[in-house]
Amino acid sequence: MFIGACGRSNYKVMAPFRELMRIFWGAISAKRKGEEGPSESYVNRRISENYTRIAQDESNRLPPRYKDCQLLTDMISGMTDGFAVGLHHDLRAHEPP
Repeated sequence: MFIGACGRSNYKVMAPFRELMRIFWGAISAKRKGEEGPSESYVNRRISENYTRIAQDESNRLPPRYKDCQLLTDMISGMTDGFAVGLHHDLRAHEPP
């Protein structure tokens, strides 16, 4: 993460994105493996239906891992800073201890 030009004040905004990537990747991976628990199910339901539909499209012949990466990237890149911070707090509250 590049902080230099932005300064440390933006770190509070950028930090949730890294954590969201971890949370979403865990949920996406668990679903692909058939190991989705209640917390992963909650996270996966927060992913846009449009992004999910593209990732699950049978005519999309890309490898499953690539589609998972694309799903994660689409979800994260579509977030505003404020939405990401709020979603981060919500998802952290639903993580298992």
